[in-house]
Amino acid sequence: SEAGKLVVQYLKELQIKYNVVKYEAELLVSDFIGTASCIDIVAHLAEDNVWLFDIKTTSHFDRAYCSLQLSVYKKLYEACYGGTVCGLFVLGTKSRRTFRIIEQEAGKVQKILEMNKNDWISNSHSNDSVNRAADYMEGELNYGKNIEDYLKVIKRGNKC
Repeated sequence: SEAGKLVVQYLKELQIKYNVVKYEAELLVSDFIGTASCIDIVAHLAEDNVWLFDIKTTSHFDRAYCSLQLSVYKKLYEACYGGTVCGLFVLGTKSRRTFRIIEQEAGKVQKILEMNKNDWISNSHSNDSVNRAADYMEGELNYGKNIEDYLKVIKRGNKC
């Protein structure tokens, strides 16, 4: 597909420009008590640093949702695999652009994980608990003072 070719081309360019050691795709992360998901792409850099990418195949994406989603992925990745996540990105295949995503505060990420845990325990969990949590927390997101500094970003849109 055209989107697949774009992603491969972009990853090749990243590998050369930033000395990416390896890539992993659809990497499973979980807290094992209510939240599990797949990260579209993990780019391994030097010294156990990684970037997380979410691929979006639509013309537009919801930055607030992406910020929460990738922030949750970051916490889960570091807990499951160690290392340091030093970049969160959305890769837009329609826009042919990458966007840096602003990480949410640890307390907001923890609220999402707690909501998912409580949903799981009560057996009323939905298939898209991160989206439900994002709706719940709408208006509480931290975009930072200089959003212009974060306009170079990459992310994913497909669910596992």
